Amino acid sequence: MESHSSSPVQKEVVYVQQERRKSPMGTLLTIILGIAMICSLCGILPFSLLLLGSIPSDTASSPSNYTHVLGDEKSSNNILALYIDQPILTSSQSDTDDVLTSLLVGQYVFGYRVKDQLVKAATDDSIKAVLLVVNSPGGTIVGSRAIADGVAHFQEKTGKPVYAYIEDIAASGGYWAAISAEKVYAEQGSLVGSIGVIMGPFEYYDKIVTINGIGTQNGVSFTYITGGTYKDLGNPVRPLSEDELTVLQNSVDDEYEVFVEYVSKQRNIPKTYVKDTVKALIYGAPKAKEYQLIDEIATRDETITALAQAAKLGEDYQVVKIGSSTSLFGSLFASYRQSVIPKSEAPARVCVLCGKPLYFYGNPLDY
Repeated sequence: MESHSSSPVQKEVVYVQQERRKSPMGTLLTIILGIAMICSLCGILPFSLLLLGSIPSDTASSPSNYTHVLGDEKSSNNILALYIDQPILTSSQSDTDDVLTSLLVGQYVFGYRVKDQLVKAATDDSIKAVLLVVNSPGGTIVGSRAIADGVAHFQEKTGKPVYAYIEDIAASGGYWAAISAEKVYAEQGSLVGSIGVIMGPFEYYDKIVTINGIGTQNGVSFTYITGGTYKDLGNPVRPLSEDELTVLQNSVDDEYEVFVEYVSKQRNIPKTYVKDTVKALIYGAPKAKEYQLIDEIATRDETITALAQAAKLGEDYQVVKIGSSTSLFGSLFASYRQSVIPKSEAPARVCVLCGKPLYFYGNPLDY
């Protein structure tokens, strides 16, 4: 197969697209400082301090900094809610939660960050139980497993219960994280499963005729390598060479075996049942319960009540999360990233989920 990876045209495309992604960061920083300066010059010092003070600090991820979610706010018994509510990456490029990081990569959950939070929570006597709130299509293999490792550490060190509540979707790596809990509850209407591995897309630009717009004479093709029957349902494909297919498929199959083994162990169902009956399809809550992928169909409140009972707390508890509530700054600029860096402009070459084996449901290009 002819390689296009080092062609001058593609290098130029990468350069142009990377420059496009860099510019909004400088623009955003200028806006932040500019607003603060204007507020100060206009004598609105409290507002400028509020604006700058709303930028998260490193302590925002410290488990000693909790925000009340629900329950008895005066109770000293905390149920820690950890939100796995975005695609899962392995770790952030920075250990700090500065405002630019929050806005530009805030659409992901970092597996090792969640693991660290669980490790720290295991040393906090006020934490009586942990609730994993899952709403994720999955993500990187390492990031998904890091969350499960964190849960295992918390359980081993404390013996306290960990439940998972599936809000809308727990697919692939999101499901891996959910079944690390002792019990898995899913809301009616949620989607569960996609037990498989996906890798790609591998792009082929057939006869490029323009540069910046990446125009082609014969179109663009995408190929995915999958593990699990029907895992690539709906994705456009093109054949790879036999050598490429064999090497990549073997890698994906190895990861798929690990996934099936974990599901079999955590859910106490045979591996052959996972492969031949459950497959890599995704199911609604009733079917997921029938296939033993979850324990109960329940609301959030019902899940929390069951968790509180398992922790022997009765009604003397409060649910807390790590960090502060959404700030004024976050509210003002939460949509900024979407307006200046629309997903449609992000090329596949800088797609953070592309080109690697994933526990993931859907199209990595969408994230």
